[in-house]
Amino acid sequence: MTVLATRPAPVSVVEEVVPDTLPPMRHVSVAEYLELERNSLTRHEYFYGEVLEMPGAKPNHNTIAAQFIVALDAAITDQTQLIQTERQRIRVEEGGPYLYADVVVTAPNPQYDEDNCLLNLYLIVEIISPSSANYDQNAKFEAYRRIRSLVHFVLVEQDAIGVTHGQKQADNSWRRIGHYTDRTDTLILSDVNVSVSIGDIYRRITFPEPTDTQPT
Repeated sequence: MTVLATRPAPVSVVEEVVPDTLPPMRHVSVAEYLELERNSLTRHEYFYGEVLEMPGAKPNHNTIAAQFIVALDAAITDQTQLIQTERQRIRVEEGGPYLYADVVVTAPNPQYDEDNCLLNLYLIVEIISPSSANYDQNAKFEAYRRIRSLVHFVLVEQDAIGVTHGQKQADNSWRRIGHYTDRTDTLILSDVNVSVSIGDIYRRITFPEPTDTQPT
């Protein structure tokens, strides 16, 4: 199996890429960030002193997220685990980063801080586009892996069928468990006996047929 990431250098869960450089911004305190969040209709992430506005999403992104939630809700039987949407803010550690994922499954008996930030997560799903893939699978994953309760990290492509599943190992390293590109494939969370059909995640979504560019 392929190792996902080994400290200190982050490694992509899909393929090695050059990490994005975060845009230069005025560094703000956690208190300033949380005050902004309380008074803003727009979501922002807090990444080591920088505030990053969350962009809007395309229809495929929203549909995949909704269908993934439905599939997880049908598969997860532990009533103490909650499935939450992209509106749930995550606190990685005291002082940040503060992040938003597209779909989250909490650890049993979820815990929140006084600002309603989720502290203990079991699974994170990020739905990626060409513009977001670098950040999600590198810098953001490197932050997520510091959450002790996190066991599974899943990347879902929005413009083609592609699901990559990473799982934390007993020695706290991360390994790629599978990369699925067919609707008949199944994402399996073996530690809790949960299976999710890739076809269910991409239900109702069609992709353009590849254009033949070969000269005639």
